[in-house]
Amino acid sequence: TACEKQTELPQPASEPQQTAAAPIAVVHGTVRGTTPSSVTRCGTNDVLQISDPRGLIAGIPLEARADTTEIFVILALDNQVQPPAVSAIEYASSERRDCFVSWDQFEVRAQGNEPGWVIEIAGTRAKLQRQGGTTFEWDGVETQHSATMSSYRATGDAGTFELTIDNQPCSDTMSGAYYASTARMKIGNETLSGCALRNRS
Repeated sequence: TACEKQTELPQPASEPQQTAAAPIAVVHGTVRGTTPSSVTRCGTNDVLQISDPRGLIAGIPLEARADTTEIFVILALDNQVQPPAVSAIEYASSERRDCFVSWDQFEVRAQGNEPGWVIEIAGTRAKLQRQGGTTFEWDGVETQHSATMSSYRATGDAGTFELTIDNQPCSDTMSGAYYASTARMKIGNETLSGCALRNRS
C-alpha cells in the first residue's frame, strides 16, 4: 500500500540526529536579534548553526541588549541534537569587547557595585579587588556544592570571606549584563551583593 511504501523512505536529513559529541558544550560568541539561528565564535569567522526551541535567547532582558542588534553571549549547548540546542545562557552583554576577556582564567567570577568589587576563584586560590584598587588574596579555598547553590570559604591575612552563589538570574546594576547566578559575599562584618558566572568552558 501507499502507507507501506512511505515507511520505507529514509528519514529527512533535517530531523535531529544523535551524535557522539559531548552532551553539553560551552560557546563564547555573538548573536544577532532575538531568534538567531547561529552564533559567531569569538575571535574567529567560525559560524555555528544553533537552535533555540525554548526561546532562551529571546528571553534575555532588554537591559543586557542596550538597543544593539548584536550581543555577546556564553551559551551552554546540547550537542545531542543537530543543530545544537541552547540549554542555558550563562552570560549575556551588549559589550562585544567581552569577546576578548580571558574567561578561562577563573572557575568562578562574582562582582557587584556600590561599592564596586570583583572576586575570581581558580582552584583553591581567590583574588578580590575592591573599588579604589585594594586587592586581597586567599589560598586554601574550601568549596561546597548543592543542587541549587555553591559556597566558597577561606581564611587568610585578609580575614575570612564566604561567597555564596545561588542559581537565580541576576542583572548587573550598572551595565545591565545578564548572569545566570546571584552572588552574596561576606568579608568580615560586611555583606556584598552582586552577580556570578561559573566558567564551564
